[in-house]
Amino acid sequence: MPLLHRKPFVRQKPPADLDPHEEVFLCKITHEIFRNYDEFFERTILCNSLVWSCALTGRAGLTYLEAVESERRARSSLQNFPEVLLRPLLLLVKQSQSKRLSELCEDVYGFCRERYFPGENVDVSTRGGPGLRPRCVNVFQEREKLKEEKRKYAERLKQLSRPTEDLDCDDLQELPRPSPVQTRLPTHLFGEALMVLEFLRSFGEIFELKDEFPDGINLEVLEEALVGSDPEGPLCELLFFFLSAIFQSSDEDEERRPEQSDLSEALDDAPDSASSALAAMTMAAGAWSQLHQGRSLKHLDLDSCSLSEILRLKILSADAKDDPCAELRSMRPEILQKLRSTAVYDLQPGEKLQILNALVGKLLTLGLSRDLIEDCVDEQKTARSELREIRAEQHRREKEEAAYRVRMRREERLREQEQKMKEKEDKLREQENIRYRHKASSCTSLLPLGRDRWFRKYWLLPSQSALFVEEDTFGLTADMARPEVGVTECAQSTVCNGTILHLIAPRWWFFSSVDHLELLLQSLNPRGHRESGLREALLNERARITTVLQTCEESKYSHTGEPLTGEGGHECTTAESVMEAKLRDLLLDIEDRVYQGTLGSLKVPERQVWRVALEAGQYHTLINSCEDQLMEVDSDCLGASSVGSHSVRALAAALGQIERGIERRFLKPPLGEEDFKKEQKAKKNQASDDVSDSGRGSRSLLERWRESLSFCSSLSQVFVHLSTLERSVLWSRSLLNARCRICRRKGDADNMLLCDGCDRGHHTHCLRPKLKLIPSGDWFCPDCKPKQRSSRIPSRTRSSIDEEEEEEEETEDSEEEEETDDSEEEVEEEEEKEEEDSPPPR
Repeated sequence: MPLLHRKPFVRQKPPADLDPHEEVFLCKITHEIFRNYDEFFERTILCNSLVWSCALTGRAGLTYLEAVESERRARSSLQNFPEVLLRPLLLLVKQSQSKRLSELCEDVYGFCRERYFPGENVDVSTRGGPGLRPRCVNVFQEREKLKEEKRKYAERLKQLSRPTEDLDCDDLQELPRPSPVQTRLPTHLFGEALMVLEFLRSFGEIFELKDEFPDGINLEVLEEALVGSDPEGPLCELLFFFLSAIFQSSDEDEERRPEQSDLSEALDDAPDSASSALAAMTMAAGAWSQLHQGRSLKHLDLDSCSLSEILRLKILSADAKDDPCAELRSMRPEILQKLRSTAVYDLQPGEKLQILNALVGKLLTLGLSRDLIEDCVDEQKTARSELREIRAEQHRREKEEAAYRVRMRREERLREQEQKMKEKEDKLREQENIRYRHKASSCTSLLPLGRDRWFRKYWLLPSQSALFVEEDTFGLTADMARPEVGVTECAQSTVCNGTILHLIAPRWWFFSSVDHLELLLQSLNPRGHRESGLREALLNERARITTVLQTCEESKYSHTGEPLTGEGGHECTTAESVMEAKLRDLLLDIEDRVYQGTLGSLKVPERQVWRVALEAGQYHTLINSCEDQLMEVDSDCLGASSVGSHSVRALAAALGQIERGIERRFLKPPLGEEDFKKEQKAKKNQASDDVSDSGRGSRSLLERWRESLSFCSSLSQVFVHLSTLERSVLWSRSLLNARCRICRRKGDADNMLLCDGCDRGHHTHCLRPKLKLIPSGDWFCPDCKPKQRSSRIPSRTRSSIDEEEEEEEETEDSEEEEETDDSEEEVEEEEEKEEEDSPPPR
């Protein structure tokens, strides 16, 4: 302790009644506490005064801190003084008579310089005589040993810093166990379902997905589409979206097709027979709708019931070699075989998902998708360059501001605030750039974040709110994946060298909390080949992953019910039964409208019995009556139609009966023909009969429609034929839509008469004289009846009102027939090109 005025200094003790929360003054030099500022100030001045002296060396005129430093140095010197000389020197000091310190030091030094003391270490120098026995010191060997140890240590450090095989690292930690994914879908289909969702998220905007799904589509909706069998459910809307997008975008691609086809023809000089047969089948499937329905495939009426057949025809008509639909047709022909007799809603989840994947691939081959991908690639490059510029600017600004802060100490606070604001703006710009880059990359390529030691892939999907782990052991052998005890259930299974590992379900897991993410980052080994990259990717995306996991709902991916295993069906009402009931109702409705509108009548003995049998599902009655009276087809056609189910044959026969009951003059194109075209066709047939010896003329579209109807093997095919027939009926000539020629009003169908000459309506109570009973047989209006009168009675001219009525009726008919003009021209062109009949594609 330093001396104050050559006297020991005693520190002031803290007050005994000091409160722990009381504010006091602390002297940092002496570590004393004062309640009064004046005392604190006096002690500070005293410590800085030159009134202190060193207690060991006696130096005076020092401050308190200088005296403390002098004592420290003196103690350090005393610690290095040999202990052997302590007692002799103290004895000499005691025996000396000097009173001054300088004289005392000279006396002691003069006495010790010429004398040696017991135990003192000395150096001996001899001249001549026998010397000491030489002894070799192993200095060089020890030095080499130290060098070798240093070299090995440096090599080990270098090896530890170098990436190695993950499973060869000796400091592995146990990875956190993720939660298994359990949904209504089978486990092996979960990844493909996520792929469909990602496509809809990235490309749904350009294909107007909101028209079918205003609230968007999520995993629950896709599960219901794949597992359920409701014809009006999400699967119907999904297929509507895909087919509509393909049909709408096909026109733009057809403009580029001629150049590509010429190029392919130039390259393929000698096509093989297999490709020729495939091309012929593709052309037949593409031309079937035009030949038998009078319209191209994309112009057919698309609804929930006809969707299965239109989907099947679209897959069959895929003509490009790289078309995913063509690949599905060649790799999974059993799916198309099922669609011939089954609705798409009744397929297994895996088969539905394969169809969706093929349609996704088809959309990706369209020009609109390719243009979007190219734009996203360009935007991604621009975003990367902007991000590099932002970071370079931040680095340059940090250097400038660091140098500026050294020069401007006084304005440091203001500069720090400005720096924080600029850093915040740069961070926001960088986050916006990264978000924009992620959006562009999701449309071009979606890659996993990385893989861990067990080759499991880690996915961060924009459409999902969890971090997924996929274990895909395709091609993974036992020597590549050595199991870790206690990590996965697969670790307990025994494997042999060279054998392929088989996964134990489930194959998908997920992390749902930020704590799991932190444990994962701590467990990943930074020296491993795979885990080092995964760890770096997780750190780079840490902010985005944290935001995603904070909104994760664990129950969304942990379905309480048992997921579907394998390809087993689910017990629910099949779509076939729903479609069959709907088809019966539509057949009864169209037959009733034809009968009530006096457009025709069934050629059966009892109409009411026929309707009761159809409504009750007594199909044997319909088939028997059809085969006996109405179905004018060959035995080959009947045999071919027997491929379908009993109900399909019966409902197709019922539709054929309804068509034959409609009078030909009430049919318009595509199944009907106009008068001038009938005359042209008759002349053409007559000329061909004169020239050709075979006597066979071209068949009409109606005949091909009838034959195609006899080949129907599914309800969806019957719905397609039904929509064509309903579109071909002149409903404007129906009695239900007829307008009275006299009062010019509609309604009162029970008292409405149609003239068998001009097909115009007349109320019985509007005629003069009134008719009390409906006449039997043909009935002619007053304008058509004078043709049967005597020639003595002069004919009267029509009134202007009658002419106006005829003009109005002709205008209504022309408006309704404008829709079928284009299809009618296409029918004529196909009739000239195709003379031979073709059954429905199989």
